Amino acid sequence: MKIIIIGPLPPTRGGIAGATHEFCTLLGESNTVIGLSFKRLYPSILFAHSRMDEKKEKLSYEKREWVDALNPLNWWNVSTFIRREKPDRVFFVWWTTYLFPCYFFINLLIRGHTTTAAMIHNVFPHGVKNA
Repeated sequence: MKIIIIGPLPPTRGGIAGATHEFCTLLGESNTVIGLSFKRLYPSILFAHSRMDEKKEKLSYEKREWVDALNPLNWWNVSTFIRREKPDRVFFVWWTTYLFPCYFFINLLIRGHTTTAAMIHNVFPHGVKNA
């Protein structure tokens, strides 16, 4: 089965990038997996893109830093790439409403070409104490 996963991957910092990497690794053991990570997630003026040192390990999936969350022309290119690859499934890794325009547009353009699903993180906010 051919699977494309769109979400943060190391060297982007954070638990969601790590969880996405584990998801790609596990699926990549018995499937053809392409992980599409973000080359730009937030405007640099608002958020200094913090990155980890990248370990040179052999991956069980193909990784590309290609998605630009701020550029609609890039969303078109990503959608064209997905349609050309003809995957059986596309997973969107979702953790913030900020990604809605990017994910919505890509999903709209690949609709009818593949099956999509979302892995949703942080459905409920952390650190909020119940009264």
